[in-house]
Amino acid sequence: MDNFAEKNAQDRLRELENTVASARQIHCDVEGLHEVMGEYLGLLKNTKRLFLLNLLVGMVRGLGMAIGATIVFGIIINVAVQVVDLNLPFISEWLAKFMLMVEENRHNVQ
Repeated sequence: MDNFAEKNAQDRLRELENTVASARQIHCDVEGLHEVMGEYLGLLKNTKRLFLLNLLVGMVRGLGMAIGATIVFGIIINVAVQVVDLNLPFISEWLAKFMLMVEENRHNVQ
């Protein structure tokens, strides 16, 4: 009986130690969250800085989209030119007409 009671007490002690460790971890997480929320609220109170950050982020996103679209369309045009060079009956004719139309519209815009 004493062995069983001692084992039960050791198990309860381990559970208690695990609970204390979990509580300490939660406490550290809450303190970290408190710091982050304080920084965020400070940013919200400073409207000039918030505006400038949003403007900068928007400009960077726009530049990234422009660069990405240029790369994607460049690859598409390169593949289209290679398909036209293969001289496939219907696809080559359609792509040639499409590319000619794009070139005409580009000259009209300039």
